[in-house]
Amino acid sequence: MRVGNIGGLGSVYDHNGNPILHENEDIVREISEDNILVLKGEGRLRSKTLLDTTKERGTLYLTDRRLIFLRRPDEWKKFYTYGNPFGMDVAFSEASYARELEKAGGMEYLELDYGEVKSFKSKKAKWADLHLQDRDGIPIRVMLDRRDRKDDKLVLLEELLIRAGAQKLS
Repeated sequence: MRVGNIGGLGSVYDHNGNPILHENEDIVREISEDNILVLKGEGRLRSKTLLDTTKERGTLYLTDRRLIFLRRPDEWKKFYTYGNPFGMDVAFSEASYARELEKAGGMEYLELDYGEVKSFKSKKAKWADLHLQDRDGIPIRVMLDRRDRKDDKLVLLEELLIRAGAQKLS
C-alpha cells in the first residue's frame, strides 16, 4: 500500500490525473466524487491519519488487482475543512499544502493491492473497513462509505477482496 501525493506522479497517476495501470490490468469500476479515510495505528483516537476525508472529493478506481484513489487538492476546501475544528493556523497550513501540491501538478493518492488486505468488515453494503499491516506490523485501516442506493462499489469490492484471499469478518 502506498499513500502520498507528488511522489505518485508518473508511477500511480499521470500528468492528466489518470491512474497508471499495470500490464494486463483493467479498471472494473470508476467512482467520481468519492472519499476515503486511511488510519495507521491502534484505535481511532491513537491512530495517525494518512489520508483524511475532507470536503474535497476524489475518484476511486477499482481495478481487477488494486484499489486506487486519486484526489486533486483544493486550497479553499482544505481551509474550510480544517479551519473550524483545528483553528486558523492549521487551516492556513493545509491550504498552503494544497496550493503547493496543485502548482507541482500533484494529487493525493492511495494505491492498495487487494492481496495486502488481511481481513475486512462490511455492513449491509453501507460501509467497509479494510484491515492490513505495514512492514513493521502496525495496523492500517482503510474505510469507505456507500454514498447512495445506486452506489454498489462495496459489493464489488467485497468480491474482489475475497478473490484475493482476504477474510471477511462478522
